Amino acid sequence: MKIRLPELADALQQTDVRRGYVDLGTGRIVSLAGEMDEEETMEHIFSVEEDWERYVMLPDISEEEEKNAMRRFAELQQEPEIRERMRAALSGVRSRARFRRLVEEFHLRGKWKSFLRLHFLSVAREWCGENGIVYEN
Repeated sequence: MKIRLPELADALQQTDVRRGYVDLGTGRIVSLAGEMDEEETMEHIFSVEEDWERYVMLPDISEEEEKNAMRRFAELQQEPEIRERMRAALSGVRSRARFRRLVEEFHLRGKWKSFLRLHFLSVAREWCGENGIVYEN
């Protein structure tokens, strides 16, 4: 069974707030928050424990990977002022918030969203390769 790479990328982008698994039997990405009520969550946890070889837990990488994407995005900016201000924003506490304000200030929201999407698709592709999981685009 193949998993859908865009769904995996979305799930990986939310791993800081939602734990999830890839169900190797169905190819589904299962999130333990949001779409399941408490009873469904417990039922799923028990099924994972009973058939643990069928599931691969998603790593908690969203914050780290978002920061990596921010650094890369900043480096790709052609205008030196934008590039330098973005680099400076990425140091210290609340760097993500400062970076996002600059994205808005420089009217780069669309470019940033597209870049972040492609970044997480790349991360998902790499993760599938590392875990021997077959995917489709």
